[in-house]
Amino acid sequence: MRSVLAATTALVVMLLPMSGCADDPTGDDRPDPTSAGGGLGPGTRLDVSAIEGAVAATRAVPSARVELATLYRGLGGVDDTPAGARDVRLVQRAAFDRRTGRASAESDMSELAAVVEAADRDVAGDYSRPASVVVDGDTMYAQLGPMAEAIGLEPTTWVERDVAGLGDEQLDNETMALLLEPFGMLDLLALPLEAVHVVGPDEVRGTAATRVEATVDLGRVAARAEAAEDAERSGAGVGDEGDPEAEAPIDPGDAALVERFRRLGLSELPVELWLDDDRLVRRLAFSVGRHGAAASSPGTLTTTFDIYDVGTPIDVVIPSGPDVIDQAELRARVTG
Repeated sequence: MRSVLAATTALVVMLLPMSGCADDPTGDDRPDPTSAGGGLGPGTRLDVSAIEGAVAATRAVPSARVELATLYRGLGGVDDTPAGARDVRLVQRAAFDRRTGRASAESDMSELAAVVEAADRDVAGDYSRPASVVVDGDTMYAQLGPMAEAIGLEPTTWVERDVAGLGDEQLDNETMALLLEPFGMLDLLALPLEAVHVVGPDEVRGTAATRVEATVDLGRVAARAEAAEDAERSGAGVGDEGDPEAEAPIDPGDAALVERFRRLGLSELPVELWLDDDRLVRRLAFSVGRHGAAASSPGTLTTTFDIYDVGTPIDVVIPSGPDVIDQAELRARVTG
């Protein structure tokens, strides 16, 4: 499932035209991070299986906090941008603890709110307030943030509903997608990777880490998707299941995800990731611009996905009291 990453790349595609419950991974059976079994010195080439192992181990942590930040650079080079507005950052945060069955997520659009306010534009809703979601077992609570006023709710109102069925709904909302798939951004590392190598030691939010660079081969996935489509039309099979060198069939989710990047004219995507001493992913970052634009160019988006407080108990406060309403009361208030 790739809802979080798909939502992020959808945001990229939307904005750029403006410029023109698992076990704690403490065992020793994880793959060694280097193809030769050596250390993680600068320039060391990593086998792709090392990244696969790091992603699997990260997905298995019992609790963590994550932050997905999308920085839109160069607003000053975009027409009709308020004076002084240059960079705007949108942030989604989530936290989960599988041991308690609780999770939370929220958006932070305060920088966008400041741009809107500076432009003196009449926009419904208070975008300085976050949209928040909390899950407690089978129950979800949503606080609608800037949308509350538009449908006649107080910003402090929580709407209660069952979690059942949410996974089958279309998740265009990044915050909701991050709540249900806190590690969804790591799906990017499941795509074909090339030139995986160590840059050197670094730090992420106070945790020692090793910085790694790689390139996602978007063209390779697209070619496999096209071959699968051609084979389906002709009624022929794709690849030889008995051939160990044959690539696995293309995942429809991979093809759709890659298409979002290719709409920006990209055939490959340089990414950076940071691995801690336990071989867990602590940060994933990439920049996207039209047709290879530099990261500092107007209309460039940089995405940074941080994972922190790994394994520590997460205290999620469950909404209660008169500020909580159910779906029936929500409909009554909206319809009058």
